[in-house]
Amino acid sequence: MSNRVQSTVRVYFDQLGYGFITNPSAGDDRDIYACGNDVPHRAGLGKRLVNLEAVEFEIEERARGPKAVNITFPVIVPQTQGLES
Repeated sequence: MSNRVQSTVRVYFDQLGYGFITNPSAGDDRDIYACGNDVPHRAGLGKRLVNLEAVEFEIEERARGPKAVNITFPVIVPQTQGLES
C-alpha cells in the first residue's frame, strides 16, 4: 500500500455509490475511483462524499486504474490572527 495522499472529490454519484477523486500526481491525468464502501459513515451524510470536498486516502493500483482506499477527511484547523496569550 502506498503513502497517504490528499486531494479533492471531483464528482460523486449518490445514487450509484461511487465517484472520482482528482489525481494529485503530477503528469497523471487518470482520476482515482472512489467507492462508497471505502468511505467512513458520517452523521447526516452516511457513507458518501461531497463534490469538491478535501479527502485523504491511499491509492491501490488495479488493472482498471487507481482506486482510493481507507478514505478519511483531513482536519482543517482554522487560523486565528491577533490572539494574545
